[in-house]
Amino acid sequence: MPLNSMVNLAATPASSTQLAALILDTLQGDQQGHPTDQASFQRSLVAAIDRYQQFYHQRYAKLSLLGLNQAIPLAEVYLPTQLIDERTLRYFESPKTLKQLNRQRRSRNHDRQADSVSPAIEVANHKQYLLVLGEPGYGKSTFLRALGLEALKGAESNYRRQCFPILVPLRNCRAETLDLYGEIKRSLQFCQFPEVDHILTVLLEQGRLLILLDGLDEVVPQRRDAVQQEIQTFVDRYPKNRFIISCRKSAGYGGLRRFTTMEVAPPGPKEVATLLRQQLPLFLSYGSDFIEHLKTLVVSLNLPRMRDSNRTPFFLMVLCWVYSYTQRIPSSPSAVYREAVDLLLEGGPSHGGSPEGWLKADLAKALLAELAFQGLSTQTILYDRQILLRLIQEFLNNTVDLDNPPTPEQLLHYFCQQGILTSAVDQTYVFVHRTVQEYLTAYYLAQYDSPLSLLMQDRITDLYWREVFLLLAGQVDCADRLLLLMEEAAQHSLQSDRLRALLRWTQTATLNTNGPLKPAGKRVAALATALDRALDLTRTLQLDAAIHYALNLTLDLAAIVASAWVTDLDRTLALDLDVEQPLNPNLEIALEVVMELKKLQIFADPKIALLVSRLKRLRPQQPQDKDPKALRDFNRQMLQAWLESFDLEWEWLQLTETEATALQDYLYICLLIQECRRAAVRVSWEVWQGIEDRMFTI
Repeated sequence: MPLNSMVNLAATPASSTQLAALILDTLQGDQQGHPTDQASFQRSLVAAIDRYQQFYHQRYAKLSLLGLNQAIPLAEVYLPTQLIDERTLRYFESPKTLKQLNRQRRSRNHDRQADSVSPAIEVANHKQYLLVLGEPGYGKSTFLRALGLEALKGAESNYRRQCFPILVPLRNCRAETLDLYGEIKRSLQFCQFPEVDHILTVLLEQGRLLILLDGLDEVVPQRRDAVQQEIQTFVDRYPKNRFIISCRKSAGYGGLRRFTTMEVAPPGPKEVATLLRQQLPLFLSYGSDFIEHLKTLVVSLNLPRMRDSNRTPFFLMVLCWVYSYTQRIPSSPSAVYREAVDLLLEGGPSHGGSPEGWLKADLAKALLAELAFQGLSTQTILYDRQILLRLIQEFLNNTVDLDNPPTPEQLLHYFCQQGILTSAVDQTYVFVHRTVQEYLTAYYLAQYDSPLSLLMQDRITDLYWREVFLLLAGQVDCADRLLLLMEEAAQHSLQSDRLRALLRWTQTATLNTNGPLKPAGKRVAALATALDRALDLTRTLQLDAAIHYALNLTLDLAAIVASAWVTDLDRTLALDLDVEQPLNPNLEIALEVVMELKKLQIFADPKIALLVSRLKRLRPQQPQDKDPKALRDFNRQMLQAWLESFDLEWEWLQLTETEATALQDYLYICLLIQECRRAAVRVSWEVWQGIEDRMFTI
């Protein structure tokens, strides 16, 4: 029976009708005794789809914003997401291919400048399997919500694939392994789909679902590998469907076959202005001079104290709220979150009165900070209600001078009223945003010294904690002790004699050179040159990728300590002298690279002249054919000339995977030190000068 003749559609949304037609068309020819052609079944199906539309809109079409009592329609504040090709190194690439990819990267911003930024909706239209990475607060989850809403529009949608969307927040999956079929089925059962198992099986087999998996990084790390394996198995079992996964860029996601990896583009100046225009009116009182307030915010974001802020949609929203309430700009990004939390706790309940014997705001903040720290220490994002109530009760029991404290249930209800905590599923709760949990964790650490020392041992290289360190630097009055502890942890990573020798070389090789770079800038540039040559000696994919990651960290550091020269430094990394799988060796390219290196003035002129002389003497020996042995021998001779000219030992470059990982840890901590210094309220000149003088040395 045609869909249009089965029921009276006067009150049925057109998109529900279209989605029902999509499902019925898919079921045709696969009835297996199910009454898909009966009017009662079709009527039930349209009603279920209508319920699903309402369910999806109620759950995902509105955003709860800090400082507002009511949720805001997503369409009012959503700025269409833009994506950039992440160009991640895939585990199935050969070492030779990886080296070619490495040498193609001529500048740190190559990917962002040379490759066009694509609208996320267009990427989703073309990519069947998509992994969306992004920094915290960049709107990954919001994009998935918006894409699901687009898919529900039917023919009017900008999403041009006829698919039925199912959004699965991965943080809600609390079992040891992910039952993805069961999670999808629950959404349909909740909306009372008829013959749910049959419909779901056919839709999966025919590839009619758009499966949106939100927050891979929010899965407990101990279960993350198992969850990824379940996702991969599910994709292999039902390969015709479309899958989009969101994940923090810093999380440990593994090799998901088939998936194209893209990164959420940071908002540029125009996007920032648009976001401010969208969000500021939500918080300003009636009659305010909107244009003047907008100008104040735009100008403030370009002040030195705010220039390094991560201008995510979430950060800008919090900034708009804090500014509209206080009429002033906080001193730093960390101060923005501090004032937001303080406003929530000091302003009294948003709905109704407070419980009798209410906690003071600073004590309530201490409680939240302890909950945040305990959760993040175990990488818990989803808090079980009973565990949360127990932790609150323990806090109250261990606090003196509480004459008539509220009950844990009252406190939990109050925190939800204020918008700091929000209920999830199955009697669980989460902080309103991961950044709020990270800020409160940083606040907790700023009050106590002992957890900070332990943090350096266990979390300093954990990407999961990166934002905490940055927020912590902005919480303490003076970040000297924090940076010195981080420096100590960095030095602790350098236990290998080979690594220590390599860093000593960066110091001696750049000593007393005449270039304009600071000594730390020269040392990091020399280290980048050495690691580039180390890539010529690798024999396995794993080691090649490990050293390449260390090289990228080195260049990220160079972008801070030698920012004016980082593009020139990148041009010196375009030479491949691979001694195992050589490409066509080109002596003229090698000489051009040496001239680029000379401009940096990180090595003494006599060393550069010696290298040029040795390379030119090799001209008569350059192979004229592609005999593999002749190519290997010639590359080895060029590499030998390179190393001997700069007094760089072969042994120091033959890193093991363990040593390459240790070097990654060292460089990552050095990079974090630099970023924390920029985020800090104050760092004393004497302490910073000492840290900088010792960086990339033993």
